[in-house]
Amino acid sequence: MLDTFRGLPTHVLLLHATVVLVPVTCLVTVLVAFWPRVRSIGAWPVVGLNVVTAGLVWLTAMAGARLEARIGVNPQIARHSGLGLQLRWFAVALLVTSVLVALVRTRRGGPMRLGAGVLATVVALATLVWVFRVGESGATAVWKAVIANTTAGG
Repeated sequence: MLDTFRGLPTHVLLLHATVVLVPVTCLVTVLVAFWPRVRSIGAWPVVGLNVVTAGLVWLTAMAGARLEARIGVNPQIARHSGLGLQLRWFAVALLVTSVLVALVRTRRGGPMRLGAGVLATVVALATLVWVFRVGESGATAVWKAVIANTTAGG
């Protein structure tokens, strides 16, 4: 099921959505945590977005495992795969913090709301760093040798 779509590896198709949606989800999770007007109407929709994002990250990792089984493993792919599997837990942590932000959204100026916001920010930043690491390791695994064996002029 998650192997190919119209002859292309599903992982390659899903990862483009993942590298866009994860940073967007991180940003809106932090915005909801600290912007009262947005928090009052957007806390639970952002939880929903986090559910979708976490699901997408899991699907991308599963499709990556299928691609890895198809093409084999080398040290660069193994590193990328390991980082990608760990990204699933970052997405789950971001989801949990978004739920926490939504649950404490009605407390006015309370330390719990501030704590939830700080936690959401830390988790969002860690998730952004991790999605960058995953993407960079995947791009290196795929493209480094290709670029090393070509010239800029073609």
